[in-house]
Amino acid sequence: MTAPQASILIVDDHSLFRSGLKMILLSEFTGLGVLEADSVEAALADNATPQPDLVLLDVRLNGLSGLESIGLLRRRWPGVAVIMLSSDATSHTVKQAMERGADKTGGTRGAQARDF
Repeated sequence: MTAPQASILIVDDHSLFRSGLKMILLSEFTGLGVLEADSVEAALADNATPQPDLVLLDVRLNGLSGLESIGLLRRRWPGVAVIMLSSDATSHTVKQAMERGADKTGGTRGAQARDF
């Protein structure tokens, strides 16, 4: 089995949403690896988890919120692109996410949506 060319970690507490998004991503992008976690704590608990190229992070999670977790993810995986997922697109939430390090188009490793 060959390693994926790119990898995405979906962190969302709604399993049906995670599963559906994973199914869509895998059907559209060849060579993509998709990991799932229902919380940031679960995502970070497994020290064997390799650094993903992109984290799709829900703003509102059980436990630590997505907004509270951006810094933790960046410390664990320097340079990872973090894109927030939310139905809350208020300017306040968007501003908070950007101030805490969420990406507009990709992280310092240069991950872009078109790369997947």
